[in-house]
Amino acid sequence: MVGNLHPNLMSKAESALSKVQTLYVLQVQLWNVLDAKALTPEQRLEARKHLKEFGSLLRKADWHIMGGEDVYTALKQMEKEVARKLKSRGAISKKPSIRSRAMKAGKKRR
Repeated sequence: MVGNLHPNLMSKAESALSKVQTLYVLQVQLWNVLDAKALTPEQRLEARKHLKEFGSLLRKADWHIMGGEDVYTALKQMEKEVARKLKSRGAISKKPSIRSRAMKAGKKRR
């Protein structure tokens, strides 16, 4: 298997192919994020790690090996969509907000 070789022992072609293979594995994981209706804080954290690695690999990967410039463009778009989803649906904190804590403190003082 290409992925088991030490990076110094891999040829440039094997290294490029390995990056693309890892990119596609991460793509499947990120599709799961897009398909999820709700994510736990742990799932969000894991998804952010995957997204960061995905973005890094996407910048390094050769679009010729991954299937063409249109595939690269589609993966860039998916990266943006996942980032937007992770940003827009923040986990609901179980802690009371600063405002609600201040209001409760104000009521106790009366």
